[in-house]
Amino acid sequence: MCCPVCEEAAPLLDRLDFNKSCEEARGKRLPRSGTLVDYHLCESCGFCFAPQFREWDRARFAQDIYNDDYVEVDPDYVDALTYKNILLRMQANLEPDVKKRQPLLDEADKLKNKAIELGKKKASGLP
Repeated sequence: MCCPVCEEAAPLLDRLDFNKSCEEARGKRLPRSGTLVDYHLCESCGFCFAPQFREWDRARFAQDIYNDDYVEVDPDYVDALTYKNILLRMQANLEPDVKKRQPLLDEADKLKNKAIELGKKKASGLP
C-alpha cells in the first residue's frame, strides 16, 4: 500500500473494529461493530490512514461517524463545531459575492445549532 501523502510504502499497522476509539483510554468503550478497518502507517512521513474511508462521501461520514453520538467518543467535537462555525462566518464576512456568502452562513448556522444541541445533550447526561 502506498501513502496518499508522499506515495512511499505504508504497510498495515493494525486491523481494528470500526467502533475502536481513543476514548477507550479514559474508560469509554463502544460495543463491537463486527466491521474491521485496516490502518496503514507510512514509513516515510508517518501519516496513518484507513484506505476504506477514501471511498466514503460526506453523507456516509455524517451517517456513520460524525453523527449525534460522535460527542461520546470525542468530547472536543462540540468545540470543533463551534470553531468551524466561527471560521465559516469569518469566510462569509470576507466574501464579496452574496450568492457565495449565503451558503457559508447556512452551513455555519447548521454547525451552531448542532453544537448547541449536543452541548445540551452532554450537559443533561442523556445518552
